[in-house]
Amino acid sequence: VNSNFTLSLVAGVQVMDLPPEYETKSHDEADSGQQELYIGLRGSGAVVIADGERLPLDAEHVVRVDAGVGRVLTSGPDGLRVLCVGAVPGGVYEPPGWTEGE
Repeated sequence: VNSNFTLSLVAGVQVMDLPPEYETKSHDEADSGQQELYIGLRGSGAVVIADGERLPLDAEHVVRVDAGVGRVLTSGPDGLRVLCVGAVPGGVYEPPGWTEGE
């Protein structure tokens, strides 16, 4: 084992389980500059972006949203398990405070 190993993260990764017929609060990543990629793992839903466009999200669809674009995640009748990957282009990932229990 090399004890001098350093890992620099370029992306944050999170799995979210949304209950049936659920809607998240709208948010954007304008302050962080982070782009987000949503990958449906189970169930179905959508990413609704600020202009009202509804992008399907399920095991057959992947959605990418730019930093300054508002978005809401919604789940269908069976809920939605979604993998979220966020990164700042050319940057190193820094977890937001809420992930550290703040």
